Amino acid sequence: MGEDKPTRPKIEVGYRVGHLTVIEKTEERRNKYMVWRCRCDCGKDILLDTRYLQRGTKRDCGCMTKLRPGQKDITGMRFGKLIAVEPLDTRRDGRTIWRCKCDCGGEIDAPLPQLTAGYRKSCGCLSHPPLEDLTGKKFNMLTVTGYAGKRKGRTHYWNCVCECGNTTTVRQDYLKSGKTKSCGCLAGKTLHEKLKLVDGTSVMVLESVRDMFSQSMYPYRTSLGTLNEIQPIQCYSGKETTLRKFLNMDTSDKEKQKVNRDTMVKQMKPIIKEIFKLWEVIECEFPTTANSTGRRYGTRKYSKFHSNDIVGYSIFEETPLQYIIPKGLMYPLIGSFRALVVVNEQTGMYEWRKSPIDVWKAIGSKLVAIVLDEKAETPDTLAKNSNLWSNLFKEIYIYAYMN
Repeated sequence: MGEDKPTRPKIEVGYRVGHLTVIEKTEERRNKYMVWRCRCDCGKDILLDTRYLQRGTKRDCGCMTKLRPGQKDITGMRFGKLIAVEPLDTRRDGRTIWRCKCDCGGEIDAPLPQLTAGYRKSCGCLSHPPLEDLTGKKFNMLTVTGYAGKRKGRTHYWNCVCECGNTTTVRQDYLKSGKTKSCGCLAGKTLHEKLKLVDGTSVMVLESVRDMFSQSMYPYRTSLGTLNEIQPIQCYSGKETTLRKFLNMDTSDKEKQKVNRDTMVKQMKPIIKEIFKLWEVIECEFPTTANSTGRRYGTRKYSKFHSNDIVGYSIFEETPLQYIIPKGLMYPLIGSFRALVVVNEQTGMYEWRKSPIDVWKAIGSKLVAIVLDEKAETPDTLAKNSNLWSNLFKEIYIYAYMN
């Protein structure tokens, strides 16, 4: 024979469960269950149906039990450096908030799911370490020279001098964990070691930048003399394809290929040096030019701007930079200066209609505005936008003929 099921208590006036006493029956019904008015020992009344009272899931008006029926009691449990002390009356999105004590002595109020899922492990001290005197200590290539104060809430920063001679300001936790090892020069060295380099610069980058200006590879005029709508986007998105195009020079004859390559490079020689100088100038001046137009370049994630720290180096002359200018912005901008190139009909040599650097100084702010006003999520998307290339090109082309 099976065991008899426990009989449920009969609910009537005077019935008591926990700190609650049934004082009267009401006319209200909940899911066909009678609703009773109950009085808590604290003096507050609460309405509960027969089912709740029989099960005993509610034992006070809420004055003593801050957990809802069925919710987990984590009092005294540890979560990382936190120990749950007590639930609070307040709730966040329907979730119980727990007051927790941290091993460091701090306190924090955290939702239950954040604690149980492991998202909250401290009062914040793990991500914002306490201040300690690091002056004089060396971390990799950096020697700490003094305290730089708190930033972004409770994060400590230190002034440091790098072995290369540059100074920089670094987060305390980045110093101690080794996440930051230098002023940025180490990252530059590592990058150069990974690339195929000539005098510190990637051969493929050098060739793709030069080839954008080649009128034999990417002419900006058609055979009819009209402006060519095709832009040298391939120099950014398909550098290997551009290299093959340069090597083949539209012929399968190996001897003619070499002659055509040598001729192109010889004819371009008068402008090549200034092409790379133009890149250097724009890469260094782009952020300040953007800021002068009211477009805060440092707020863009890809700028890598961080409290005036050195975050990288220019591609060709390795000038220290406080902002990164992705190639996705640089290629269409530099490529637009093709509009200033003319080929001498008698000698075949390349010339500038106007100095590209002078043109940049004159209308650089307008060109930067065109780039940054494009609605694109990433620099890579910008670099593949043919309308952007065309608009920049036409801006310079018109300026050159109007001035």
